[in-house]
Amino acid sequence: MKGFREEGRKRGRAHFLIFFSLHHSFIILTGLFLVSIQVPGWAQKQSFVKSYGGSADETGLLVVPREGDGFFIAAYIESVPGFGAAWMIRTDEFGETLWTRTIVDSGETVIFRGAVGDGEGGVILAGQKRTGRGDWDMVAVRIDSAGDKVWQTTSGSSSDDIATNISAVRDGWLMVGNTLQTGGYDVRLVKLDQSGNQVWSRVIGGSQNDLAYGIARTEDFGAVIAGTTYPPNSRFSDILLFKVNYWGEVVWWRQFGGLFWDEAQAVIQTPDSGFAIAGFSSSYGEDMDGFLLRTDFNGDTLWLRSYTLPGFQRFYGLVQTGADGFVLVGEDIQTGEEANLLLLRTDAVGQLVWHRCYGGEGYECGRTIIQLADGGLVSTGRTWTGPVNRFDVYLVRTDSLGQIGMRTGQRIGRVGQGIRFFPNPFSNRVRVETGVGPGVARIFSQNGTVIRILSSGEPNHQFIWDGCDFNGRQVPPGVYILSICGQHQVKLVKCD
Repeated sequence: MKGFREEGRKRGRAHFLIFFSLHHSFIILTGLFLVSIQVPGWAQKQSFVKSYGGSADETGLLVVPREGDGFFIAAYIESVPGFGAAWMIRTDEFGETLWTRTIVDSGETVIFRGAVGDGEGGVILAGQKRTGRGDWDMVAVRIDSAGDKVWQTTSGSSSDDIATNISAVRDGWLMVGNTLQTGGYDVRLVKLDQSGNQVWSRVIGGSQNDLAYGIARTEDFGAVIAGTTYPPNSRFSDILLFKVNYWGEVVWWRQFGGLFWDEAQAVIQTPDSGFAIAGFSSSYGEDMDGFLLRTDFNGDTLWLRSYTLPGFQRFYGLVQTGADGFVLVGEDIQTGEEANLLLLRTDAVGQLVWHRCYGGEGYECGRTIIQLADGGLVSTGRTWTGPVNRFDVYLVRTDSLGQIGMRTGQRIGRVGQGIRFFPNPFSNRVRVETGVGPGVARIFSQNGTVIRILSSGEPNHQFIWDGCDFNGRQVPPGVYILSICGQHQVKLVKCD
């Protein structure tokens, strides 16, 4: 993959491994023996990349932390196109599976697209269900923390009605989606009480196609909805943002956009009573770029930031990290259908702080993200695992800087003979002498994404790395793997 990828899927067999601590001192180790290590402070928090699934297609929709006790993942499992069920995964704090539950709806065709925590350790999933008439109705299913179904409700009309998301609101839940009316799409809102009974339904929209994807409750007991709208006589879309009150009546309606494609996918209310909206656009950069839009309480623009990175980026979720900024999650597409899960951190005014990608060869995408009490980040989505298992649920847990480390005392392998290296740790240059070659070495991030390729030179068939990625940018401090001729591996530590 072109460009620098800081995190990816761990792969390959380690034959020769050399590791040094970034603590107060380090030692050079030779011979053949196992090494117990102390890792830097940033790496001591539990962090990992995990996938879950089988021969069907699985997609993670939401992750709910269980305080001091792991995670509860709400997912959608599709065994054949259009036929699926809710799938619940309970893990420990290391992401290891404790149990799974499949919630089947009496053999009916169902597709889930969004989920929200119920505040009691369970979740509510929203999507669509095939009716006896052959069209779709909105569907919501509440599942408790043990993975058991509490209630299920459907809502529809004589046309197709599809739920894309759901949010907690005052005394119940608000399901949002789209309905096909008079040849075009409008937004449909359905208010449910705590028991899943329908309180009211609203159809909102104009003469153009209006599609809703994100929803968030507001402090005045209403809700704000984000999506996309197609202006008359235009083949491109604009960002759609509107607010409704407690009864589902429109308070204000806003459209934003440039000359090309603009789409909002997620929205949250900020502590200053304004809103933050994430999505993607081809109006502000050279390619499809992710964006972050900030508005005030009335939906008027405060600022918009478009993040122009190599390739194509799309954001599907975001979280505010206190008063110091935001983290957005989505996908980073480089070549063909290959993509990585993307995390991008901004400051309070949307300026880029860092971005990280996680994944290997294939496709990874993040749909939602949360921040933990310790500042760490957890995202779920989907990963392509091959033609047999296809898409699986993807779970990424990082520290507050988006990094994935190792646990204190973890045993990492054997130290090899015949390979010399210095200095290690290094800050801007390291030399590895193999005595074997000539050959090619690849630099991997800790979980396996190639960030640099080196050729050996004389004397001693040495590889010299200047600490830069393919684009000539210095990579951040951390653990990196140098794979020599696809056989031997050396772990290098880069410090400030």
